[in-house]
Amino acid sequence: MDFAMQGAWTKWDSAMSLDLSWTNLIYSLPPKLLSFALNATQMTLPTPDRLRIWNKTQLSKCGLCSHPRSSLFHILCNCRFSIQNKRFEWRHDSVLRTIARVIFARLKNQNSKPPKPRNTNEIKFVRAGSKPPATRRNDAGSGLLSCANDWQCLVDYSEKHVLFPPSITATDQRPDIVIWSKMVKRVIIIELTVPSEDNIADANSGRKINTPA
Repeated sequence: MDFAMQGAWTKWDSAMSLDLSWTNLIYSLPPKLLSFALNATQMTLPTPDRLRIWNKTQLSKCGLCSHPRSSLFHILCNCRFSIQNKRFEWRHDSVLRTIARVIFARLKNQNSKPPKPRNTNEIKFVRAGSKPPATRRNDAGSGLLSCANDWQCLVDYSEKHVLFPPSITATDQRPDIVIWSKMVKRVIIIELTVPSEDNIADANSGRKINTPA
C-alpha cells in the first residue's frame, strides 16, 4: 500500500472504507468475490495494463474496443464496446434489482400495519460539563414509512422504463426508484449511481466524470 499505484485507493475520501476485519472477510463474501474485491481495491488484478507492467504481455490493448491502454477503470467504467452494448446498464440494473427487492419487502410489511404518527424529536440541551441523562430509545412511529400504509413504488430499468406518477407531477424525468404515499402526500426518490470509486465525489456533485485519454 506504500506504492503510489497500489495505494491510490487510500485517497478515496468520499468513499466508504473497505472493512478488512476477519469477520467480514470470512463470512460476508464468497472466496472468488473476496479475491476480486481485494485485488481490485489494491490494483493487482491481471488487467492488460498490469500484465504489461509485469512483463507478461507486450501490449495493454483492450480486447473489446482495442483501446491502447486497458486499465481497471477502462474495463469497469469506460470501455466503448461495453457502453454501446449496454453492459454497464446491465450492471446498474443488477444492483437496482437487489435494492428493489429489499424496498418492496419493506413496503409490503409496512402496508400491512396501521399507520403511526411520526414522533418529533425534541432538542434537549445539556449544560456544559454535565452528561446527558440516559434515555430509552423508542422506535415506535419512527422512520419515513411508518406514517402511512398506502405506499407505492416504481422502479425504472433500462429495458422497462416507467412513467413518473402523473398524480404527483408531470415530468419526463425518470428517477431509478420512486416511492410515494397519497395518505401523507410524501415522495421518496432514489437515484442509483455505480461509478468507479475514483469518481464517487464527481458523480455525487454532478460534475463531469474524468476519463483517461
